[in-house]
Amino acid sequence: MIRLNDITSQILSYHPKANIDLVEKAYVYSAKAHQGQIRLSGEPYLSHPLEVAYILTKMKMDVTCIAAGLLHDTIEDTEAEPDEIKRLFGEETANIVEGVTKISRMQFTNRQQRQAENVRKMILAMSSDIRVILVKLADRLHNMRTLGFQPPEKQRLIAAETEDIYAPLAGRMGIQWIKSSLEDLCLYYLEPKIYEDIKNEIAQTRDKREEFIKNVIELVSKKLEEETNTFTVSTRKCWTRASLLIRCTMFWLSGSSSAVLKGAMRSWVISIQCGNRCREDLRIISLCQRQICINHSTPQ
Repeated sequence: MIRLNDITSQILSYHPKANIDLVEKAYVYSAKAHQGQIRLSGEPYLSHPLEVAYILTKMKMDVTCIAAGLLHDTIEDTEAEPDEIKRLFGEETANIVEGVTKISRMQFTNRQQRQAENVRKMILAMSSDIRVILVKLADRLHNMRTLGFQPPEKQRLIAAETEDIYAPLAGRMGIQWIKSSLEDLCLYYLEPKIYEDIKNEIAQTRDKREEFIKNVIELVSKKLEEETNTFTVSTRKCWTRASLLIRCTMFWLSGSSSAVLKGAMRSWVISIQCGNRCREDLRIISLCQRQICINHSTPQ
């Protein structure tokens, strides 16, 4: 369970001069307001606002936003009043908490009612402060991470709503890691068999992928060595199981017998650091890409 010290330490790591008094005050208030409340997981309810606040620190948000994260459920789930939040924590924090509460009270029973694009526009229009959406996304991410404690019918309902509204909203906000996490969790609950099939095949093809990436690094490094002695080459995967499903479907439709492997190989990012040589580096990578396609018979 996340503790207050984890949150304050994270804040000070990116904002050393931050005044964390507001966050500490919000923590004490939230602990008192949610006292006695228990989540379905059996944990104290306070664990949820703590997790939400911690996710916000991962986005490097300010203390006002993080305080609002700690308080985001107080109006909806406790006897706290908006005027009290405003008096104790200021108008800015209170407005964020009220904004999150309004979004949380929006209820939909089916996808026709949701009309996802219209709802996303409505949420954006309702949020005069962009931090309202960020707190709501953090709230939804933690709720999705703990969705397993809900009944199956509610799991599917919440996952479908997340897939239709909140994952695309995170993408629109440019927060790719939250979008990806939500998409993977949605796939897990909405298409569990497909999720497990992809998970198993990814595990089975791990050695081939690592060998492929190793060969790519060697080839790129060799080309760069011919041009400069100062460079760094690193890689990272940029696929999730949900995004990989789309890639794999394309290969399956084309009759490929190794769709997951090909989909995963296409979804890596090569990062190069070697000074102000962007145009020249792109030329080198372009040459390497052609050679990779020939040597490894992978799609461009």
